Amino acid sequence: MKLFIFEYVDALTQSYHDGGGLVVVAKDLESAKLLQPAIKDTEPTIVYDLPAKYKEEASYVFPDTGCC
Repeated sequence: MKLFIFEYVDALTQSYHDGGGLVVVAKDLESAKLLQPAIKDTEPTIVYDLPAKYKEEASYVFPDTGCC
């Protein structure tokens, strides 16, 4: 498994300020893109290899809170 960090992704949420940060745990980038379609054209900022004990795919959204 790998941990993909996306520092900023446009149109990640339905909020007025719709961008934000994203962390995805997946076996590869293709699987990460299936979990979070918003990253279809975005390259990860950092990619880490995880120990074999991590087997569950997941995504964590950190929305941009904006100015209001």
